[in-house]
Amino acid sequence: MTIETYYPNLNVKHLLDKIRQEALRQNLALGVPSAPVPPPPPATGELVLKGDFDREAINNQIDYIEGFIKTAESRAAVRNQLPEKFGRFPWLLFKPLQALALKILNTIFRDQREVNFNLASALRECLQLNRQLLSEVENLRSQSRRDLENLMAFSQSLSGYSQAVEKNLVNNTQNLEEKLHNFECQTKEREVRIQEYFQQRLQALESEYQDQLQILDQRWGDIGNHIQEQTQEQLQILDQRWGDIGNHIQEQTQEQLQNLDRKWGDIGNHIQEQTEEQLQNLDQKWKELAYLGQEKLERQMRESEERSFQNIHYLQIDLIQQKRLLGKFWEGGIPQLSQPLSPELKPAITTELDHSLDAFYAAFEERFRGSRAVIHQRLAVYLPLLKEAQIAPGDSLVLDLGCGRGEWLELLRQNGYKALGIDLNQVVVAECQQRCLDVREADIIDYLQSLDDNSVALVTGFHLIEHLPFEILMKLLSESFRVLRPRGMVIFETPNPANVLVGSCNFYFDPTHRNPLPSLMTQFLAQYSGFSPVNILNLNPSTDTPIVEDSETAKRFNEYFYGPMDYAIIGYKL
Repeated sequence: MTIETYYPNLNVKHLLDKIRQEALRQNLALGVPSAPVPPPPPATGELVLKGDFDREAINNQIDYIEGFIKTAESRAAVRNQLPEKFGRFPWLLFKPLQALALKILNTIFRDQREVNFNLASALRECLQLNRQLLSEVENLRSQSRRDLENLMAFSQSLSGYSQAVEKNLVNNTQNLEEKLHNFECQTKEREVRIQEYFQQRLQALESEYQDQLQILDQRWGDIGNHIQEQTQEQLQILDQRWGDIGNHIQEQTQEQLQNLDRKWGDIGNHIQEQTEEQLQNLDQKWKELAYLGQEKLERQMRESEERSFQNIHYLQIDLIQQKRLLGKFWEGGIPQLSQPLSPELKPAITTELDHSLDAFYAAFEERFRGSRAVIHQRLAVYLPLLKEAQIAPGDSLVLDLGCGRGEWLELLRQNGYKALGIDLNQVVVAECQQRCLDVREADIIDYLQSLDDNSVALVTGFHLIEHLPFEILMKLLSESFRVLRPRGMVIFETPNPANVLVGSCNFYFDPTHRNPLPSLMTQFLAQYSGFSPVNILNLNPSTDTPIVEDSETAKRFNEYFYGPMDYAIIGYKL
């Protein structure tokens, strides 16, 4: 139990000052020797550590305070004798009473001694705590210095490492730039050497050809001179021997002339063969160059004609639609220019405005869907399914919803089927009718609802259902099931979102597409509408080259990125 328990409001500092003053006063008054008090430290102040501190100065302050505590402890001890001055005269007269006075004095100051002793004990404990705190602070400061030195060393090493890395990066960059510059210089030198080599080769061929011609000319001149010299010599010999051996000379002359004629013919034939061969080579090279130039020119002309045809076709489509709009407005709008539009004219104009994008979508399909021959080839895969379903040519009606440009209708007509196309796009309907195809402009749901039950053998829709809202899609399936005859069949083809490129990019290339339709979901919708069985036919695999590697990862990658780009559901009505 400490002194604070009894005196919670005690001011220790004030009390120390009082004890110090009282001790000095009593020492001076009584002349009693007290415990030696150390001199005060040169620098006094509070024990507050701010930045660097002087441990020796702090220890001096603590020793100074400890001296006062020892003085207080000596004063708190029980007195065994009175001060020395009481042993002199006249105090010696009261010596019998000194023992009693000493006891009375000890009794009177007993509580004060206890208080002084408790205060001295508390202050000594405080000093011990201060010494411990001072040691902890010094340890912490030492540890902080070591940590700071380690941190500075690490910072210096890190700075050196960063400078080395930066220097290496600069050196590598300079090396790469130098290598790139050397590579460009080497490439340019190689190009120059190659050009020089071909030019030298061409010049060598030309000079070789000229040399051969000069050699032939020289040989021809030598042969002619040689023949002329031999003829002159023979004539001279004949003149000398004419009188004696005329007949013999004439025979030899004829034989020599024949030999000369034969040699001349051989030389002429050889020269002619070489000349003809070189002319043939030059003619062949010229033909090859002319063929390549003509082929390139024809390809450029075909591309230009195709672009021109597409542009003209787009303009024709747009012009047809504009004429239709102007005709509608001219028939009902001109008489009413001075008055509001009649209720009969407003729906007609609204209907025409609903078809304002017909020309755009027709041009879009013409540009990106593919040629009619390619679409015929893709759609031919469904013809064997019609035979398997026992849908014979000339049988009941085949209905193609959203027929577009009419490729499927043409294919059905070529195979003897009776087919009808339905589409809302006025431009494609007009084009199909120009091709003598049975196509009508109507809404597919309205037209299906106008048909009788069990009246159609086959209902098809190619790249149609991805354009429809979900409610219209469900109504399309239910109405198709209603109008189909028993053992009838439906075919709906749509992009395959299981192909990652199709599902994430190519599907949204058509601005009129709504949502990708996974094959299993579309199969379930058909089954829910009553079709059974419903098969999934994957179509049109990617034409890009897949990864050639025998691993599970490569197989899955090829399946997701190079798999079928379209699929079709094929449902039957039992």
